[in-house]
Amino acid sequence: MTEPIETTTLYGAQVELGGKEKPYSEATVRRMIRDGVLDAYGSGRLLRISLESIRDYQQGRRIWQRSASAASAAVAPSSGSGTGRTSPARPTK
Repeated sequence: MTEPIETTTLYGAQVELGGKEKPYSEATVRRMIRDGVLDAYGSGRLLRISLESIRDYQQGRRIWQRSASAASAAVAPSSGSGTGRTSPARPTK
């Protein structure tokens, strides 16, 4: 009989990877799952991450080579006056 896989929650993975003082962001952990660095099971509130995959990453047995789309992401060029507004400025009273 196979042994059950030790897993943790998304927040647990954030703390395991970055420590309690400065945990990894949720977005970073999700990117690591997407890129295949971390093994995940389930979805939504039931999402669980394998502790073995976290330990393998920490010990250098798994390397995170960020995907080309994430690595080339840049700030979108401004298309206006730089105010961040999508409509013309209205005079204030």
